[in-house]
Amino acid sequence: MAYSLRVIIERAWPLGGRVQQSILGELLQTRPTGVTTLFVEDLVKDIEIGVFEHERGVRQQVRFDIEVHIEGTSEPPSDELSEVIDYDFIEVELCRLLDGPRIELLETICARLLDSILCQRRVIGACVSAAKLDVLPGKASLGCRMCRLR
Repeated sequence: MAYSLRVIIERAWPLGGRVQQSILGELLQTRPTGVTTLFVEDLVKDIEIGVFEHERGVRQQVRFDIEVHIEGTSEPPSDELSEVIDYDFIEVELCRLLDGPRIELLETICARLLDSILCQRRVIGACVSAAKLDVLPGKASLGCRMCRLR
């Protein structure tokens, strides 16, 4: 094969016409059993966020895309939820953060959500992106993406 693993992974993960950057390539290079990725995409929440005076007291739409990486690709011992990581914990953790004290920066939300996700015993890496949808004209967005390996 002439392509590197990273090129193959990036070509396999288009998202809305863009290439989704991921730590998956790095994980696959060191995990011979493969990697399972749980994800939540395009989760939009109306939240109060921002450091500027004109952002205070105003709710903004923020889109969250979250990847949770777990080592291995084996079939669970039984076809029961107790044998896997429940996807719901991703949204539960995000809602817990958003229901707490006001956060001003997308970077703070991403970092705190990564902290929560990486506390799960089986998780070996995660990526979180948060994008404000109402700031730029048209379909443009601005935001933050953070990835961490355990």
